[in-house]
Amino acid sequence: MNEPYHRSITKKACADRMSPAALRSVVAGNLWQDFVTGQVGHPEYHFTDIPMTACLAYVEREHQLALRALRRGYPRLARHAFGRLSHAVQDFYAHSNYVQLWVEAHPDGVQPEPLEEAVLRHPRLHLARTYPIEFLCWLPGWDLLMKRFLAPDSHTWMNLDTPKSLGCRHPRAFELAVRAAELRTRTELDHLLALIGAELGEPGLSLFLDQGESHGTQTKN
Repeated sequence: MNEPYHRSITKKACADRMSPAALRSVVAGNLWQDFVTGQVGHPEYHFTDIPMTACLAYVEREHQLALRALRRGYPRLARHAFGRLSHAVQDFYAHSNYVQLWVEAHPDGVQPEPLEEAVLRHPRLHLARTYPIEFLCWLPGWDLLMKRFLAPDSHTWMNLDTPKSLGCRHPRAFELAVRAAELRTRTELDHLLALIGAELGEPGLSLFLDQGESHGTQTKN
């Protein structure tokens, strides 16, 4: 998804759980994935091109990095790690046909289930592929020509990065992808908080969420 949507999704999913300062760190980690260094050679950041299991393994590694950072007393690094993994899971709904398959199963559905087992196990579920020729689509005048030669599983034809993306063949596809991304981000936050709570207890949770900010508590930020 494009930057404004990643920012909005992350804020909606997390704003009621953490301080504004903590949320800014999470958003910064999320948006960093779309910088040039994250666009080349890191398909796991965006749920494209590689097996889904490899992308999920990356998400779990970032959870563990966040926990390790908190264990050492570095909440900003932990928040950045959560921001990075939130970007990845948000992109899953923009760079796969999950939403399409969910709509097929629930034609009148209004609240997408972001981890519906039947869809996750569907034999037609797949991630988008990024073909080298797609980089030419950014050049003025080349986009229409290149689209004629791209496969249906290309990022160009599948993505739900904006409401005007070619993947938005269903009128509510983008809306559903955004909502699913919000719910999944919340689920991942709950998962991380459970990991923190189990190992570090309330002090660890307060450190990550920056809950002491309004009381003047100082943290390594």
